[in-house]
Amino acid sequence: MFEALKRRREQVLDEIRSIVRMRRGKLSTQYFTKTNRKGERVRQGPYYLLQGWLRGKHVSERIPEDEVARARDDIKGLERFKTLSAEFVELTEQLTCKADAAGSKKKPRRYRKGVIEKPRHSSM
Repeated sequence: MFEALKRRREQVLDEIRSIVRMRRGKLSTQYFTKTNRKGERVRQGPYYLLQGWLRGKHVSERIPEDEVARARDDIKGLERFKTLSAEFVELTEQLTCKADAAGSKKKPRRYRKGVIEKPRHSSM
C-alpha cells in the first residue's frame, strides 16, 4: 500500500508537470442590443469575456472569437491543476500518517477522508 501511494503521487506530479497552460477566471458570452437607423432593435455579438479576480480586484478581458477555444482549454488546465493538487495533498498526508504509524507503537488514529480533527489538550 505504501509503494502504491508513492507511485500514484509521482503520477500526479507528472500530470501536474504536463500542464503547460492555465488561466484563472470564467469565460462568459455577451450580446448587445442596439437600434439601427430603421428603428429596429438589432442584437450584436457574441463577445467573449474572460472575468475573474486578480490581487483582490475584479478584472475582465475581451477574448477574440478565434482564441475562445484556447481560453477554454486554459481554464480547464487550471481546474485540472487544482484537482491534481488536492489529490497530491491527500496522498502526501496519507503517506505521512503511514510513515508516522510505522515508527510508532501506538495504534494509529483513523481519520475520515478530508476531515482533520484538532488534537485534544488536557488542562492543567
